[in-house]
Amino acid sequence: MKRLLFALTMAALGLFAMTSAAFALSLSVTPWTYSHGASSGEGVFGTPPVTSKCTAAGLTLFKSGATSDDSSAGATIGGVSGITLSDLGFDVLAGSHFSGGAPRFNVLTEDQQTHFYGFSAATAQSGAPAGYQRYRFDLSAAGDGSGNGGTGDKKVLSINVVFDEQGEATVKNFDVNGTLANCVAAVVTTPTPAPTAAPTAAPTAAPTASTGRLAQTGGGAQLPIGMILGSGFLLVGLAALTLRRRTV
Repeated sequence: MKRLLFALTMAALGLFAMTSAAFALSLSVTPWTYSHGASSGEGVFGTPPVTSKCTAAGLTLFKSGATSDDSSAGATIGGVSGITLSDLGFDVLAGSHFSGGAPRFNVLTEDQQTHFYGFSAATAQSGAPAGYQRYRFDLSAAGDGSGNGGTGDKKVLSINVVFDEQGEATVKNFDVNGTLANCVAAVVTTPTPAPTAAPTAAPTAAPTASTGRLAQTGGGAQLPIGMILGSGFLLVGLAALTLRRRTV
């Protein structure tokens, strides 16, 4: 009986680990800017200018004009199409502007309705890095600033972080259903000078910025740890069951 329980436990652990790994999200963070009907990508844009930039501290958003000005900065959270939301949040750097409408999440669902989740829907939580405050949002009708009844079990089409009030904020660790994502600052690299026969070394080429902008969560060539562990547990369980049958 003990061997049977052990085998079943190992098999269950294996299936659980493999299932958890299979449902992990692969997220990306893409900065954007908008001003008076025109849009652009990461950087400074428009008059008066708005800024959306990946920095070492996180995604830095800045609006220099009045809140009433038709301009905003933000980022698109990629990899969310088709999911239903159970968890949504971010970490805010101390001293950042965080009020009723900015920064906020705009969630577009399959019924073409946009749901707003800003400061009034946020609850402070522990667990953020030093110097930041973690927030999680009430996704129900009570937290939906658009009045569209919350996301409920609707499928998501897109999620955007929007900053359209005068001021500046830095946010990071964007949480979608328990998966965290961040954008990263571009890395400045200096090419190695080509060898030369002249006694004087050739001048070092000017630094060039890499094209990398997106921080991927769950993508790339990372080892599928959950799948590996799950397979291991499952094999141990099946082996134990086989041995038990042979000894019965």
